[in-house]
Amino acid sequence: MKYSKEMKTKLPKIILSIIGIITISYLITVSLAPANKNKQYVESVYSDTVLIKNFDTAYCHSEIIEMAREMWYKESLLELSKHDSIHMVIDLIDSTVSLSISGVFIHKTKIEKFEKDKLLNNFSLIQEFKFLLHPLLITSQYATIVKEPIVERDAPKDTLEASLNAWKPDTLVQNPAFASFMLENDIRIIFEQDTITNSVDEYAKQQFSKYIYGTQFKKTISNFVKFKKQEYIPTIVIYMPVDDLRAVYRALPYRSYVVLRYK
Repeated sequence: MKYSKEMKTKLPKIILSIIGIITISYLITVSLAPANKNKQYVESVYSDTVLIKNFDTAYCHSEIIEMAREMWYKESLLELSKHDSIHMVIDLIDSTVSLSISGVFIHKTKIEKFEKDKLLNNFSLIQEFKFLLHPLLITSQYATIVKEPIVERDAPKDTLEASLNAWKPDTLVQNPAFASFMLENDIRIIFEQDTITNSVDEYAKQQFSKYIYGTQFKKTISNFVKFKKQEYIPTIVIYMPVDDLRAVYRALPYRSYVVLRYK
């Protein structure tokens, strides 16, 4: 009986201790994910013998590095111009997002603000060259925006109203604008409308974040339980006017490219 009573008093402490150890272990594995991802990027660079052989280390000189980045950016735009479809150019130096087709810019909007990723900030020049400084394929996308605009009309009550409706312009469903693009090399671009004006916008943002980061959280739990390395997704967040964000998202085909001018 005495042993049983002691166990009953100690059991909650033991359970809490176990939960604490598991939680700390989980947080440690998550905190190591950026370092593991960077190690993966570095190993990918130095296992690419063709890249190592052709990369001129003179580009790393402080007086040349900016010229090299500008040259590679121009080469990326030239490569993009060979594609007939509409593609996106994100210039974080000029704070602009543009749409381009066959080398011609057809739309440009100003970025209100953006958040860079620390891992991408710390890329060496050769890492930039391999992972950023060329057109990046969009591998998947998710948004609160309707890709193909839906026309909203009330059903006519009679023939007179039907005839009047025939002359009314179409009204597009304008949902709150939040979008996520996964690019090759495991880089993510998140676009958010720059202002939250009402509860509808706030709810849409919460649901969007729940989907993006909730999915990511579930993945970390799964990796932890299965004793796998945690994954890290370098992410750039861009805030821009809602109407421009809708226009950009709707104009882009499902399979298109992004040129990213990061530094």
